Amino acid sequence: LHSTMMAAPAIRTRITSLFGCKYPLILPGMSWISEPTLVSAVSNAGGVGILATGPLSADETRNAIRTIRSNTDKPFGIGTTLLMPGAEENAKVAIEEQVPIIN
Repeated sequence: LHSTMMAAPAIRTRITSLFGCKYPLILPGMSWISEPTLVSAVSNAGGVGILATGPLSADETRNAIRTIRSNTDKPFGIGTTLLMPGAEENAKVAIEEQVPIIN
């Protein structure tokens, strides 16, 4: 950092305390948008990225979770769209993979 630039301060809120993130910013699980690259980037930036699993199969969800884990060690989660086929299977995958936040 240049001497004139300062690191952004962490903000303490219920969300940052609950999720263990730096900022109270949450990327919602938006189908076809909230994919592993974006989820990882938001989490790495200090927020919480939520993977959209609605359009994913259980295998795709497992692979996406593992991709996110390879890109970040920060908190992230998955969103399960209950109206979509495969929601129950995707939730089970998230539990098996020990995803910290399931929405």
